[in-house]
Amino acid sequence: MQKMENMVKIVKFIFFMIIILSPFVVATNLDVILPCVEDDDCPYDAQLCPPPGQIMCIKSICSCRNTQTNC
Repeated sequence: MQKMENMVKIVKFIFFMIIILSPFVVATNLDVILPCVEDDDCPYDAQLCPPPGQIMCIKSICSCRNTQTNC
């Protein structure tokens, strides 16, 4: 009987850890592919594309490009 109780505790602990840790894994996924047709379809997000970068639609995917040129 003791063995069964220990198994139940282990399973509960594993489920608890999955529930607690899964939001962190989802929130840290920054490799988001945003489909687009033109530049206006891409959202402005300073975290995704910090200045002096500009978010553009390139090959139907929103990409951050550095618009600053070195002359």
